[in-house]
This record gives sequence, C-alpha cells and structure tokens, in this order.
Amino acid sequence: MQRNKDQANARQFMHLLEVLRDKRSTTVSEGNHDTSTWSDFGVESITLSKLLANGIDLSGKVAYVGMDLDRGGEEKERKALICLRERHPGTRINTTVVPRMLRIVGVRCVEEMRKPAADLMRRAELEIEDRTRGVF
Repeated sequence: MQRNKDQANARQFMHLLEVLRDKRSTTVSEGNHDTSTWSDFGVESITLSKLLANGIDLSGKVAYVGMDLDRGGEEKERKALICLRERHPGTRINTTVVPRMLRIVGVRCVEEMRKPAADLMRRAELEIEDRTRGVF
C-alpha cells in the first residue's frame, strides 16, 4: 500500500518537474541556494532579488513563483507577485506547482528538496533524471 502511494507521489512529482522544465517557463525562488536546487533538477530559475532588479525579460514565459512554505516565504511571494503584475504584464503566473512539489516530498524549503525527492524515487523504484549530474 505504501509503495503504491510512493509511486503515485513520485509520478506526480515527476510530472510537475517536467512542467517546470519547459523552456517557456521560469521559476522565481528566494535565493541562490534555491536556484542551485532548481538547476540540479534541470529547471531555469531566478532569484527574487534579480526579479526585483528588473534585469530580466519574461515575455512569453510562465513564471512559477515558488517560495518556502513559511511566513518569510509568504511575504516574498507577495513581493514577487506585485513585481510580476506591474513590470511584466502578460506573463502568466502560477503559484501552485512549487508548493505541491514541496508537500509531496514533505519539506517546507526548496533547498531541502533534493534528498527527500531522491528518497521518494527510490522507494517508488523510479529514477529522477538530474539534467546536470546524471541520475539521483
């Protein structure tokens, strides 16, 4: 029974990861540790500070806003949403994918996601492709 649940969670995690890997998307996260984690998963990511500095072009992209699941993350998400709406009109915004991924692997912070995601895949007997370092 647990293995079936792990497999379902692993498949859902992998599906969401593929959504984020789409070349027409960018993930907005809190800081460099988070962007490093996303890079390990093969996901393009920018920091909130880079977004706020207005040094990026998001035209035609979907912005996946994914902050940590804590009070600080809520405030940073609010800032990111305001910036995206004011400076990047027409950019589609999604705030649900990253929190779903964090909940699936049972963590509250993006930078803590690597090991629990790999453990979930092992329990489900699936492999998660790491686009920069091989396979977990």
